[in-house]
Amino acid sequence: MDPIETFTGFTPNTLRFFGQLKRNNNRAWFTLHKHEYLTHVMRPAMAFVVDIGPVLGRMCPGIVADPTSGGSIFRIYKDTRFSRDKDPYKTHLGIFFWQGPGKKLDRPGFYFELDNAGIRLCYGWYLFPPPILKAYRQAVADDRRGRDLLNGIRRVRGSGVTVGGQHYKRLPRGWSLTGPRADLMRHNTLYTELDCRRPSELFSSSLITYCARQWKRSMPLHRWVQQLFAQ
Repeated sequence: MDPIETFTGFTPNTLRFFGQLKRNNNRAWFTLHKHEYLTHVMRPAMAFVVDIGPVLGRMCPGIVADPTSGGSIFRIYKDTRFSRDKDPYKTHLGIFFWQGPGKKLDRPGFYFELDNAGIRLCYGWYLFPPPILKAYRQAVADDRRGRDLLNGIRRVRGSGVTVGGQHYKRLPRGWSLTGPRADLMRHNTLYTELDCRRPSELFSSSLITYCARQWKRSMPLHRWVQQLFAQ
């Protein structure tokens, strides 16, 4: 692939590629159209990672922006060994900017997803690793820190951003809470999510500032999350 250029936006061809892939999710079609994937998906994706990396670094020091497939850019190939869905390719572009050293899915970070419908922006964890899950539950149980989390979630939701991560139907064994903090105790992760559809900035370099502005709406949660690293 050619050297990484300055990001100038994705194109309608990017969205068109994923729309066609959804209708033709097979190896023969992808092999025939792989040059379109490299040109209209990977090339702008790599430029996006390089150019937004410093912006996110100012918002959240220690963010990793690795412009490679398997780095920040998730591979398009699916692992179908243990899945009922045997379609070989993901029908979206996924990019993750994670905070600090270690395995990226064990760290919090900013997630960007693009398919033919538009973009989705998230912040948080894919799944709490065991030490973080333990620290999270202790923080939720603590009166001050649990209240701080509720306030942060209230602020994030008030800005129109969804907060998710609840997984368990019952409280974990050994914990006895009631009210909103009991709901938080049933989480196995914590994240924000914003469906942005197709903003006008999608096809220009302004997507950098657009995404940063949207992710800033999750900062009340981000600031609380940093406490988990201090355990």
